Amino acid sequence: EAREDERSVERDGETERRAQLEQLVVDQREVAAEDLRTAPQWTYRHESPGHSDHVVCLAAHGTRAELAASGGKDEVVILWDVARGAPLHRLPMGTMPLDCCFGRGAQQGSLYVALDAPDVPGGTGKFCSLDIASGAELYALPQCRGHVSCVHGR
Repeated sequence: EAREDERSVERDGETERRAQLEQLVVDQREVAAEDLRTAPQWTYRHESPGHSDHVVCLAAHGTRAELAASGGKDEVVILWDVARGAPLHRLPMGTMPLDCCFGRGAQQGSLYVALDAPDVPGGTGKFCSLDIASGAELYALPQCRGHVSCVHGR
């Protein structure tokens, strides 16, 4: 009978712990639901003078605080005058830029861009270097297959 009483106490303890855990889960769901109800709703308004679709990548120049670059789903890279909030160059890329970064040191006049593979049979992505001053393509390195997904300056 003593063992029977011990098992009964153990079952009661497990039942109580299970009930507490279930209540905790219910409480967390209620908090999460409240967070969703009160969270701000974000929508893309197309208010900037730049991209016509979502921005995919953004880079700030390491030594020139007034200069930034962005790439968007609209297949355009924009070099920005941050102080004025205005584009310096709009560079159509022909495919979506996935990442961008500015060169450093002797290469700080360059912007490096990783481009997605176009939606055509056998399409390949590429890595390209753009001149900041003119927006001209300095060189490009095509990929044999797929796309380049990220770039990093040294």
